[in-house]
Amino acid sequence: MQRIFSAVGLTLSLLMVVFVLGCGQSGDTQQAAKQEAEQSADPHAGMMGHGDMGGGVQLVDGKLPIGPWMATLPEGWTAERPASSMRQAQIHLAPVEGDPDEASVVAFYFGPEAGSVEMNIERWMNQFSKADGSPLTEADVTRSSGPLNDHELTFISFNGTQKPSSMPGAPQTGEQSGWMNVSAIIMTDQGPWFFKGTGPEATMQHNIAAFKQFLNNLEYGEMTAHHG
Repeated sequence: MQRIFSAVGLTLSLLMVVFVLGCGQSGDTQQAAKQEAEQSADPHAGMMGHGDMGGGVQLVDGKLPIGPWMATLPEGWTAERPASSMRQAQIHLAPVEGDPDEASVVAFYFGPEAGSVEMNIERWMNQFSKADGSPLTEADVTRSSGPLNDHELTFISFNGTQKPSSMPGAPQTGEQSGWMNVSAIIMTDQGPWFFKGTGPEATMQHNIAAFKQFLNNLEYGEMTAHHG
């Protein structure tokens, strides 16, 4: 009987260790993962044109306020009402001819403790796999870094198969083959800002130059109210 209780006690102890390790993850990191899983939740709901001043998306002097940023949208990029209050902005990219699905760029901000650039790139990589199902490696990621408005910008891209979403509480999505992630992380004194673009590979490839133009034209100022 004593051995049985000892075995039970050992099992409970192991479970407690797993629980503590799980709880030890940054709350901001968990929030980031949950929010990005929600990207599949009707991502183009409330879409409206560049000149639309209602519905929660308002341009100021032709520019889109995104937190402390003022953004000039490239040709073919359309501001949408964010599908979640946690999204700072949501932008629709029309698909190129032949692509069955549309693409989007979503801006996220999770506070100053949202993790390092490397940690977040690794998290994004884990959301994809190669065509044969094997994990992505650093060699599969194209990246560049440089200054932007006195901040550090990291621009990355990779392609493959986007894995199904299985985040609890978020809509379930299927596997997306031939998909591409083109994204940027801007480190500010208030924490990182994420501009995450995902969609069919041809559409995302077509928009890489426009994405870089969008980032270079960002103007940094005071934090503005969220338009959600």
